[in-house]
Amino acid sequence: MHGANTARKAVAELIGGARAGRGGALLVRAEPGLGAGTLLDHAAARFERTGEGGTVLRARGVAAETAVPYSGLHALLRPVADRAAPDDPRTA
Repeated sequence: MHGANTARKAVAELIGGARAGRGGALLVRAEPGLGAGTLLDHAAARFERTGEGGTVLRARGVAAETAVPYSGLHALLRPVADRAAPDDPRTA
């Protein structure tokens, strides 16, 4: 990830904020082959290495599903759907 210091710093700040209980988001947008996947792999590994718990969720956009509402959200949350409380009205 040569030359990605700014991006790595943004990732570190986001992870630090998450560990402190703050929400956040980081948009990674790049042409294919420019290292966005490597940056995200680095972020996930760094987050998981801390050993303080937490879950890394991943989803990939699929062009064929752009017309399907919430398909990306479904792909992102399906692996942890069993963690939702069945009597919680937010999960109904």
